[in-house]
Amino acid sequence: MISEHVNRAGQLEALTGKLGVSILITDELYRKLPNPADFGIRFIGLVLPYGEDRPLRLYDVYAGDTAEVRKLKNETRSSFETAVEWYRNGRFYDAREAFLQIIKRNRWDQAARLYFYQCDEYFQNGAPADWDGTLILT
Repeated sequence: MISEHVNRAGQLEALTGKLGVSILITDELYRKLPNPADFGIRFIGLVLPYGEDRPLRLYDVYAGDTAEVRKLKNETRSSFETAVEWYRNGRFYDAREAFLQIIKRNRWDQAARLYFYQCDEYFQNGAPADWDGTLILT
């Protein structure tokens, strides 16, 4: 089967492994949820899937994670989302320090780890001239 939806599902599945999350949803689905607060969800940020020319706003649905990981993601959700916004606004030092604290609290948080390394790189060497706030996954 070939369609835009199948392609997008494959892209999201590939990103789950890179980000270390179980379920990713797009902003389009997030906005359709009747009560997103009923789910364990956190904003991951803008991510450019392979083969796309526009980044997607993605959310980590962690309601299905282990009890310990859910607890830790709940405890760090606000800090994580604030750090993502700092990253998107080019405040790499602040974001890096916030992600470091999240990793210290939740060593399983692969998304925080990816952001930490990207922030560290951009803080030390500067972001590319065409950088637009998107998390770059290689």
